[in-house]
Amino acid sequence: MQGHADALPQALERAGEPRCGVSEFDRREIGRDTSQPYNHRGTIVVASAWLVFYVIVAIHEWIISTR
Repeated sequence: MQGHADALPQALERAGEPRCGVSEFDRREIGRDTSQPYNHRGTIVVASAWLVFYVIVAIHEWIISTR
């Protein structure tokens, strides 16, 4: 039972130690410059194309139904 009681303080000591062997590249960056803002231009173009397609189909269906 004594082994379990000693495990927690040792684990807490190890948690506070800095990790060795972790490169600067692998460390998580915090702040504004962590990643570039995502460019939504392509998403907007594709969504607009689909919207135009659906509007044309809806107008076409409406014209056919009024004949």
